[in-house]
Amino acid sequence: MEFWGWVAESLNRLGSRLMLENVYEHHPREILEVFERLRPHNVGLCLDCGHLTAFGRAPLEEWLDELGALIGQLHLHDNWGHKDDHLPMGQGRIDFGRAVCFPQSRAPPPPCRNSGGSPAG
Repeated sequence: MEFWGWVAESLNRLGSRLMLENVYEHHPREILEVFERLRPHNVGLCLDCGHLTAFGRAPLEEWLDELGALIGQLHLHDNWGHKDDHLPMGQGRIDFGRAVCFPQSRAPPPPCRNSGGSPAG
């Protein structure tokens, strides 16, 4: 935690904010403690919808409900729930409805990044 706190403080001094991304966590509560401990350093969550679908066990809605206050960025890409395909939105099984509406509920809205590439063919 010391390292991430140092990185976050360095970025804060430069006018930026450190975002840590979910990867292999099954449930949002698995990373909540990390963000609680880093709260004094203004660290945010980059919620990766593809990762939580491929590796997680909780639905997108649960992640948004439990960690919504920490979300500083959304990483939007699709997959079929088996691997991190980075498909364009709409080319897999993820229902992005709530994720797409989520930024509208925040002031200021968090940036959204769509990194979906071309579907494998």
